Amino acid sequence: MRALEVLRDRAGSFAVRGGGGWDQLTALAEQLLDARPSMAAVANRVNRAMAEAAEGSGDVTGKTPEAVERAAREGIARAVRADEQAAANAADEIRAETALTLSRSGTVLAALPAANRIFVAESRPAREGVGVAEQLADEEDSPDVTLHTDAAVAHVLATEDVDEVVVGADAVLPDGRVVNKTGTRGAALAASREGIPFYAVTATDKVRTDEEVHLEDGNPEAVYDEGGDGESDIGVSNPTFDVTPADLVSGVITERGTFDADGISEVVAELRELSAWRE
Repeated sequence: MRALEVLRDRAGSFAVRGGGGWDQLTALAEQLLDARPSMAAVANRVNRAMAEAAEGSGDVTGKTPEAVERAAREGIARAVRADEQAAANAADEIRAETALTLSRSGTVLAALPAANRIFVAESRPAREGVGVAEQLADEEDSPDVTLHTDAAVAHVLATEDVDEVVVGADAVLPDGRVVNKTGTRGAALAASREGIPFYAVTATDKVRTDEEVHLEDGNPEAVYDEGGDGESDIGVSNPTFDVTPADLVSGVITERGTFDADGISEVVAELRELSAWRE
């Protein structure tokens, strides 16, 4: 969203001055695309805004600051609506049922109150699941919320009447694989073992148009601080994200409905067309 705000504000500045600005705005768009290559939503939203601005619409001529400003404004509104609709679609999927989730996704969090009961993994090392559980419990007419350790995910799925697992997505790859907080892959494996549907919830703007997987590592001291309480020379692995294979994902719930891997490939084709403005 921030990238579109930057594009909107710069375009508005050029529009006020009058004359020129398209070349400078295309250069800015390129910079925004290069700044966060790991964030599919940035690329897709900037590409869509620039593609629409290149064509123009209504009383606004294409390839002008006015066209960029309008497209960026509409893109911001579209992004908000997409998140809201994806959350609404997820809420319909889990309504009055029992769901398990992990980490923190704003879209998933908006959907979870529709459930009757929710199991929340604490999501170490940052333990953002604790905040999710607290926020859900503080809701008026809140569902029954149970917080548990990450290590207990498979146990909960095996012993409780969980209807589905719902998580967010940092990115969805063209073949349907889901990149999300570490622990997602393990939850999907456990859900598959128990025959429980596993859904990722996200707007289609988070679908990548390439196969690149951007994984990050967290601060090793969050796991073991050799210079602090720790006294031993121990190697530490603290991956922040993992990749869940498409065959473990029952569907990706988006603002446009629920997609399987084939549906995601169709979305990818549409998103790739948006980058034609750069040619």
